[in-house]
Amino acid sequence: MTTLRVVHYLNQFFAGIGAEDKADTPPGNREGPVGPGRVLQQILGDRGEVVATVYCGDNYAGEQRGAIDEILGLVAKYRPDILIAGPAFAAGRYGLACGEVTLRARELLGVTAVTGMHVDNAATEVYRTRLHIASTQRTAAGMADALATMARLALKLAAGTTLGSPADEGYVPTGRRVFEVAEQPAPLRAVEMLLRKVRGELYTTEWPVPLRHQVAQVFHRGREHAPARAVAVGPRGLQHLAHQRGPAPGGPARRRARARARGRHRAPAPGALLDDRQHLGHSHDASLRA
Repeated sequence: MTTLRVVHYLNQFFAGIGAEDKADTPPGNREGPVGPGRVLQQILGDRGEVVATVYCGDNYAGEQRGAIDEILGLVAKYRPDILIAGPAFAAGRYGLACGEVTLRARELLGVTAVTGMHVDNAATEVYRTRLHIASTQRTAAGMADALATMARLALKLAAGTTLGSPADEGYVPTGRRVFEVAEQPAPLRAVEMLLRKVRGELYTTEWPVPLRHQVAQVFHRGREHAPARAVAVGPRGLQHLAHQRGPAPGGPARRRARARARGRHRAPAPGALLDDRQHLGHSHDASLRA
């Protein structure tokens, strides 16, 4: 059996370099597995060898022009058969980097490439129709399960094996429709699903209806509020847009939720909306300038 060469991509945190204070770390590489890569190597066994770990800070990967090219240059140096990026779980910046590295490694380097993240990660919606994304938990508590799914998907894809359904294989639905021959005709299957639903039993629809999110009501501290009024755009255009955690004058946004915030906070931002005295929250890119 041929042992496949695997390169593992991580951000600065999982590479053991540092947390948010090291998010501007430029791309680098280390021989062999690092951090969660050691678990990945155990899962791969003799079917694959993690020959190198390539890493980059989340901010650098998302903000520096040419950052993805630098990362791919380090990946290509090891001539891998497989690239595994992440998993990124629910981390937005990390997810976007993993998605772009995975996509471009497959297209430009011709390698089998797989990533993993939670379905609510912003990057999932961006890349799910173009990549195989292993569905993971929100946090690193699900690291072992995520790596096991990613390794299994990567090995199957590298061998040219046709994947089963997303539910069976553990990846995020790609939106592709696969025709199959069913044992029962459609009317009988529909009646069976209806009976399962009436009885309160589990059932799976054959044609999921896309969800369209619409902000109709806002809840704050248990009370219902009307959505905020539209933002009035002045002559200078849109200057700042914040969500989850916005700018924090004077230092890092401490004592506030890192993600999925349940409250609101307003901070004055005179003059330039983002200067060297204001720091953005950790979970997502929280600024958009015109």
